[in-house]
Amino acid sequence: MFSLFVGTGLVTYSDFFRIVFDVERQWVFPVVGACLIIFAGVVLLLVSRDTIDRKSVQGIILFDTLWVAGSALLIIFFASFLTMEGVWFTAIAAVIVADFAALEYMGLRRVFGRGKK
Repeated sequence: MFSLFVGTGLVTYSDFFRIVFDVERQWVFPVVGACLIIFAGVVLLLVSRDTIDRKSVQGIILFDTLWVAGSALLIIFFASFLTMEGVWFTAIAAVIVADFAALEYMGLRRVFGRGKK
């Protein structure tokens, strides 16, 4: 799971990411990483069930979409405060998450169809 992998990396290597992103506050990457690990746990819990309801899938897609939107806002408005590597890392992660969201949406449509059920 991408969120678990990235979250663990952000917590474990927070000093490295602070340098790459040129962020002074030590708490930023461990907190973001912990939130990603919690999100991954919720997703794992949901997908381990025999069935998953439409609203749960929509919630996962919503959080993926918010991540992508937040990444875009970070790049648009705060890129000058980041290193070029930080901008690239943010952009690449956002593209990967956007791809997951698109695949989840296609799966949602395939399983539940277009209308509400």
